[in-house]
Amino acid sequence: NTYAHIQRPLGVDNVRAACTLKPQGGISWVSSLFLYWDTRNWCQVSVLESGPDYYAVELINGHLVEHRVPAAATAPWYHLAIELAEDGVRFQTSADGQTWASWLVLTRPPPWRGRPPALLVLGKGFNRDEAGERYTGADLNNDYTERGPPAVSLFRDVSVRATPATAQRLTPAERHAQADAGRDWLGEEELAAPDDPSFGSVSRHFPPMKRPREILGVKDGPQEFAVLPDGWLDLGGTHAGFVIGRPGTPFGQGNCLKALEEGSLPMVIATHQHAGLTFEETVFGWSPDLSPDTPLSAFIRLRLRNPDARARAIPLEFDAPTATTNWVVQVPANGAAALCLQVPFDHPAAARPIAPAEFAAREAETAAWWRSYLGQGIQLQVPEARVNQAWRAWLAYNFINVDKHGAVFEPHDGGGGFYELVYGYSAARFCYALDLMGFHADAQRYLDSILTFVTPQGLLVLNYGLPDTGAQLWAMGRHFRLTHDLAWLQRVAPTMIKMCDWIVAARRTSLAQQAPDAPWHGLIRYRPYCDEPKPAYSFHTDTYLVLGLEETAAVLPALGLDTEARRLGREAQAYRQDLLTSMDRAVIERDGTKMLPMFPETHALLARVGYTAADYYSLVSSVVLETGLLPADDPRARWITDLLQHRGGLCLGACQFQGGIDHAYTYGYWMNCLQGDEIKRVILGFYTTLAYGVARETYGGVEVTRLRTGDNYATLPHLYSGTQQLLLLRNMLVWEQGEDLWLARATPRPWLAAGNEVRVANAPTLFGPVGYTLRSSSDARVITASLDPPTDRPPRAIHLRLRQPDRRPITRVTLDGLDYKDFTADTITLRVLTKPVALEARF
Repeated sequence: NTYAHIQRPLGVDNVRAACTLKPQGGISWVSSLFLYWDTRNWCQVSVLESGPDYYAVELINGHLVEHRVPAAATAPWYHLAIELAEDGVRFQTSADGQTWASWLVLTRPPPWRGRPPALLVLGKGFNRDEAGERYTGADLNNDYTERGPPAVSLFRDVSVRATPATAQRLTPAERHAQADAGRDWLGEEELAAPDDPSFGSVSRHFPPMKRPREILGVKDGPQEFAVLPDGWLDLGGTHAGFVIGRPGTPFGQGNCLKALEEGSLPMVIATHQHAGLTFEETVFGWSPDLSPDTPLSAFIRLRLRNPDARARAIPLEFDAPTATTNWVVQVPANGAAALCLQVPFDHPAAARPIAPAEFAAREAETAAWWRSYLGQGIQLQVPEARVNQAWRAWLAYNFINVDKHGAVFEPHDGGGGFYELVYGYSAARFCYALDLMGFHADAQRYLDSILTFVTPQGLLVLNYGLPDTGAQLWAMGRHFRLTHDLAWLQRVAPTMIKMCDWIVAARRTSLAQQAPDAPWHGLIRYRPYCDEPKPAYSFHTDTYLVLGLEETAAVLPALGLDTEARRLGREAQAYRQDLLTSMDRAVIERDGTKMLPMFPETHALLARVGYTAADYYSLVSSVVLETGLLPADDPRARWITDLLQHRGGLCLGACQFQGGIDHAYTYGYWMNCLQGDEIKRVILGFYTTLAYGVARETYGGVEVTRLRTGDNYATLPHLYSGTQQLLLLRNMLVWEQGEDLWLARATPRPWLAAGNEVRVANAPTLFGPVGYTLRSSSDARVITASLDPPTDRPPRAIHLRLRQPDRRPITRVTLDGLDYKDFTADTITLRVLTKPVALEARF
């Protein structure tokens, strides 16, 4: 992270500068080939080997724009070039250093046109002006605050040649490709097909996740261990696993396949083929009474199956690694043998063999506990085994991601060694998801624990940013609305009011320092979120704070606190109006497209990606949509969704992020689509989540996956991903929209194919619990529905969507045997229901 480079005068325009490079280390600081005009204008090209990604950067009048495109594979050396045309810049690569192909073509910015670059630079350096900071040392001579460890990069075969005469200007094809570069072509292909997107259609585009990883333990346990991609265990930083034969081969090397016990329980079955035998490892976490307050152990059974007609003697080791235990296992001809171990989490070297009967007893006890606990809340059953297994697994992983420390329960964001901190925004979202899934006691317990981090002044910023305060207030209000627990609300209301008062006071301070016509008038300048730690105005912050104020004002009348409710309601209304006015003032227009910056003062997220919707803009703008403050038909919402859909924000309907997708952060976009009845977009997002956002066989959600290559971060199972996945599926099947309740609004059409059944039971809603069952006849021309409506506070209307698989319209409906007329081509509307009913729809 320090400048170290060789520079030479250039002073010649319309050239191709090329080199062969072996980079090492860094992102913005990766060793690169630079063309340099002046302190505030330059470009660079390199390779980020962690991807690997081709990497290009433009600095245009001090504004940084980054571009990443996945490379086919990591290589010892890379041939890279920057080719200048009169009206464009081509970033190129070559297999042999002779024949070049463009992987990125950009319009040449006005500050670079008609000006030859002053310098050719090889090596490391960095400049930018952004958010009030100035990195303006001459010739890229800038050190980062923390330099970091040394690294060595190598350059060779440096050349500068004239751009060929035929390439002096961008071709019509290049200009056309630029205009369409931000479109989600694969997503559009899925949406244009006559049928709904499906797991099969979506998963065919890219390879599955390369490195699935699971976490195991007990619910709320302060410790959990990971099952690594090869089936070895990571027990708090200690890797332990089996080694087969002599010389030894680690279990799982090269061909480990995984599944969950019963398809969804947090008990992993890993299979490995070696030396003509099948090795099957079953592993789960257990503690006495399956309590978070007793010591955790990993229970492991390695079963060996021998298809040969002769017996085999197999040497085995369990490497812990400070202690290694050896066995020779006798496997009979055409038979099987097993070895069982108990591995203490705190002392893996003390692993001990146990009898198969003890293992079987612990296995049955653990499976029964998880089966029972996961059966307490909502029950969802659809004609797709993958979906039925996945939602239960998401719940289990998220429960294991909660760490109990004394009386405080901490829902941390990542699984087993990653993101062990609590992120307030994510934790509050998780509590809300638990309430919608019927686990009210857990939601309350975790919400109470998050409240212990509120300062005496009423501020909650828990490792994420100021949205934590708004998200927590909103989740607490929703918890009361779903449970009607007056005693709990009475207990927490003083803290909720104190948190609201902090927001009100912070707003007053901001307003006193702002010009009335400033685009950010009425917003709060504070830390937006963990990856943007410097104080800034951010619509992510203010939308959630408005939401929290409104939700608090809505529930306080239940305690008779009408005066406080009216006061906070007025504050929320004024805040909302300032927020919407700020958006109207902040909107900009480029190339005929209106764009809503998430950072109205600096445009930071837009500027970094050349005023497209890629990377952090896609994530943060989707979270703004998640709050629901911008309805689907609001032009401000369309500024966001149009940019996402046409300027690089989406791939297969999910938010693009640095050459991959971050599916969980797309939830707000999908909910906006659901509200706007763009059902195929919602279904596309759901299956992209299943195909690329989670491990396909064990369902752990990852924060970022590079879906084009299958490479994934090790952040799985990820609490925030599990949360948003649960919410997406629930809302496809049961969703409140204002005072209306939608049922089965976004079910994929094949779910109602001939003979299929969809069942929802014990589903909490803001109107009370609801349940329904849909059954399709043998020819799918008749669909029957039994419906248990909510009765706590009946909705204005219940809309039952029946997406018939052949897209036939409804022709007749009966309600309890009598003709019923309130229906459209695919939706039956029911009003003032107070008892269960039976419906039949004919198509």
